[in-house]
Amino acid sequence: MAGGCRLPGRQKMINLIYLVFIAMMALNVDREVLRSFETINTSLESTTTLTKTNNDTFYGQIDLKAKDDPTYAKTQADAAEVKKQTNDFVAYIDGLKKELAGADFVSGSEDTDYNALSNTEPVVSLFFKGKGGDKGNEKAQEFTNKIDGFRNFLMTFAKQSPDAKNAEARINEFFGTTPKTKNQSWMQEKFYDQPMVASLTNLSKMQMDARTEEGNLVRALLSG
Repeated sequence: MAGGCRLPGRQKMINLIYLVFIAMMALNVDREVLRSFETINTSLESTTTLTKTNNDTFYGQIDLKAKDDPTYAKTQADAAEVKKQTNDFVAYIDGLKKELAGADFVSGSEDTDYNALSNTEPVVSLFFKGKGGDKGNEKAQEFTNKIDGFRNFLMTFAKQSPDAKNAEARINEFFGTTPKTKNQSWMQEKFYDQPMVASLTNLSKMQMDARTEEGNLVRALLSG
């Protein structure tokens, strides 16, 4: 009997160790997923910075042409407006990212807090608490309006493009805010209950898309 009493206790201990091991494996997988998102976010931010540098080269070329050719004055003015609108939009999203992660957050840092990156509360607090609730609060509506405004600005140039149909389709894909389902808002589909790192990555992608479209416009202005 004594031996029979010891076996269940030992089995319980084995089971407990097994559960702890599985939990540790799950935590490792979660961390790997978070690290992957963080890596993607870092890559998007780097690409955005590089694209801005390339775009500035085209702006410089337009400024040089405007000095030599007065007929480039209108092109120069259009380019300046493209630059302003894009800078304002990218800066606005930077502000959202700082509200989510804090001003000191650096993607890819060695001291990354993965518990914070997996937390959904910052996203819910920023976009879904207060007036509007799950459909999106006033900050969510402000963000949506910013996207709509930037999309409409891009469309004014896209309509003049020789490849207008593809340009308009691309802009609508990058900056469309129409929900795919009737029961959810676009903000719910895109951000609701997301880990903070996923939302940061979505925002960084939007910044990269903005710089990409800026480049398309300024190159078209330079060549046209």
